[in-house]
Amino acid sequence: MSHPEIEKWGVAEVSLTAPNITDIPDRWSEDLLHLVFTHRHRSVRVAGFHDGEDIFRARFMPDAEGEWTWRSESRVSALDGRSGTFRVLAPSPANHGPVGVHLPYGLVYADGTPFSNIGTTAYAWIHQEDTLVAETLRTLRDAPFNKMRMLVFPKHYRYNENEPPLYPFRLLHAGESKWGGSHKGESPRGWEFDWATPNPAFFQRLDRAVAALCELGIEADLILFHPYDRWGFRKLPAEVEDRYLRYVAARLAAYRNVWWSFANEWDLLTHRSIHDWERYARIIQESDPSGHLRSIHNWRSNYDHRRTWVTHVSYQGHPSAVADLRREFTKPVVVDECRYEGDIAEGWGNITAPEIVDRFWTAVRLGGFCGHSETYYNDQEVLWWGKGGSLRGESSPRLAFLRRFIEAHGGGVYEPLSHGWSKRGQNDAEFLFYPEQGRPREARFQFPDGKRYGIEIFDAWNMTLETSAETVEGDAVILLPARPYVGIRALRLHQ
Repeated sequence: MSHPEIEKWGVAEVSLTAPNITDIPDRWSEDLLHLVFTHRHRSVRVAGFHDGEDIFRARFMPDAEGEWTWRSESRVSALDGRSGTFRVLAPSPANHGPVGVHLPYGLVYADGTPFSNIGTTAYAWIHQEDTLVAETLRTLRDAPFNKMRMLVFPKHYRYNENEPPLYPFRLLHAGESKWGGSHKGESPRGWEFDWATPNPAFFQRLDRAVAALCELGIEADLILFHPYDRWGFRKLPAEVEDRYLRYVAARLAAYRNVWWSFANEWDLLTHRSIHDWERYARIIQESDPSGHLRSIHNWRSNYDHRRTWVTHVSYQGHPSAVADLRREFTKPVVVDECRYEGDIAEGWGNITAPEIVDRFWTAVRLGGFCGHSETYYNDQEVLWWGKGGSLRGESSPRLAFLRRFIEAHGGGVYEPLSHGWSKRGQNDAEFLFYPEQGRPREARFQFPDGKRYGIEIFDAWNMTLETSAETVEGDAVILLPARPYVGIRALRLHQ
């Protein structure tokens, strides 16, 4: 082990070498190497993976402080019976552990800190040249986002005609790259890959991207399959899909910031049956000892999010649906795609910054979460939604204001009430009023009997928060300036 001391929820990695391993035809098999990690009475068995040449690795996310041991199991003698120890230290202040569900509708880090989910999307950012990848990370360092939706496989779509620097499998023959106009993927045009041989350099690059996001405190929402393809990745043989899923899980499940998204727009992958998606979910669950969040994203039709393997709803549509989705599925709701701020011809990519800010506040008020992206055209066709790079729009600083708002006073998810009001916190601690696409001159509310509240008036667009000199109780009428994007936060006063 290269680091005999790591922090809790860090990545414990063991590297082993096996001379002449290239003579073994199934060296990519997840059954070739396993490591057993043990702390006191508890043992966890994880699959190792081939990382090119004669190198094998195994990774594990320890969730308890103290002494740990490991030992290897393999039918290859050079990999079998190896052992070692390492010590797990207390997590650093920025390390809150993996995100999980706080029943029924919230999201929370492992240490109990609520997760606010101000997400963004840059589907193919890891499939760009190193200079653009670095620019994306610099942008994220100063942006408000704490989750990034991203593809494992490259994307075929308008504004995405460039070839990635690396492919997930060994390339045998390059084909045609020009986008042919299909929004649902096209048949491979001359592309050939060796499906039996993953490309370690590609997955090492993916590792580095996930690790870089983790350093920035950003969750990597990894989309495992998607329909927008020109290479053949959208329709792999079943045995290749299964091997791919186990390989990705072996490499990445140890990173605390990983989420598994089984598809972007699953209902456009019409050649797959429900049994296929259920098989994929079983494989990831079996291969991920850390139990990271799992979702599946729709185009038109929602998946059955009542399935036990689905941890939260990943939704494409207007955030006004959040309350209904909560009632239907009794799980956290993340509107990962509510349309994007931009100016391209496609309708999903040309709403205004005020519109996307309003949609975020609507999702929050209704007890859910929302996602952002940008699609401003430029001659280089580097749109944030596709390739990352730099942000050009006006919504990002407003979403930073929203994140600060959500994370104040203990954070947590709001519970929708009626007529634009919501509440959160113990003992009626906080009430929120936000009128979706409205600008009322007053708001009326029946506050709980015997409790008095201080009032703050916020402007979601101008990013202001003003404390009123007045307090309210009982049946109260609160005056507003009759402007869009203005709302109220009422905080209980302890008398």
